[in-house]
Amino acid sequence: MAEAGTSSHAEGTPQHKPGTKHGRYVDKPMQSGYLLQQMERRLRPSDVIVNTLPKCGQTWLTALLMSIKLRGDFSSVNHMFEHVPWLEVTWPDEEYNMIPLDTRVAQMEAVGEPRVFKMHVDWEDLPLGGRNDIKVITVTRDVRDLPYSFFNHMHSHDPRFMPAMGLPPPPDDFDVYFDAFFLGRPPTTWMRQMWAHKDDENVLVLRFEDMKEDLEREAKKVIAFLGWDPVPDEVLREHVLPAVHIDRLRPMLHTKMYPGVFVDTPGRGFIREGAVGRNRQHLSESQCKRLRAVMEKDLPQEAVDFWYREV
Repeated sequence: MAEAGTSSHAEGTPQHKPGTKHGRYVDKPMQSGYLLQQMERRLRPSDVIVNTLPKCGQTWLTALLMSIKLRGDFSSVNHMFEHVPWLEVTWPDEEYNMIPLDTRVAQMEAVGEPRVFKMHVDWEDLPLGGRNDIKVITVTRDVRDLPYSFFNHMHSHDPRFMPAMGLPPPPDDFDVYFDAFFLGRPPTTWMRQMWAHKDDENVLVLRFEDMKEDLEREAKKVIAFLGWDPVPDEVLREHVLPAVHIDRLRPMLHTKMYPGVFVDTPGRGFIREGAVGRNRQHLSESQCKRLRAVMEKDLPQEAVDFWYREV
């Protein structure tokens, strides 16, 4: 589970404890204020941050960035975190002991440039330190497709994962999950903060639906935004894009991506469908209305309309 060569025991390293402050950053579940503080000091102009809500296509997008860097050749990849670290999280090793935070910092420092970081944080917690030379990419998805996708995602973890990360077990019933977890902690804070920065020159906003429609077009958009070396069309079509097809990524889940984190459960999984519009079919009419009401209460109408894509 941990990257090769890590140690799960060290003395004198900071401990993750929700509520603890590290400068302007605070420890939260699945978010280390210490890592954010340390990496703010260490970010480089060539770095790329991919910050999204969960279940919007982030793994697909970060795999695409890795494939662009490696020209579609994943043979040298032992663990995706060696190429796309998850910046803000504490993380367990193979025995489910937490990797020391300073070791996590050292791992991220060792990633070859241009570094790409995966993040799921509110926009105000991005470790930019006021800089605008760090490129930030996000990918969004119709909000109605998120609750059921995330419900299945939570139920696909190894039983040891949630306790190790300090998270409560998810409810077995989707309706309970929808009310207590999704509407209980709606994603509108993230959406509102992101909306305020969507036109920043160092920010690129993609849509999952657009990636599904024409991945080659969106890949070229990303390459141009980042200023990376152009990829010849032949290499893009024959190597880079095929390497991130869902049928190629799914077998990598337990080897190169998240070994030891997920279990195979019929009908559930981390990489499940990759489809547009199917997940929202599991929402009742009442749930759709309540979700819309929360969105309209917390967001400007233009933003609400943005997060709804008809199919």
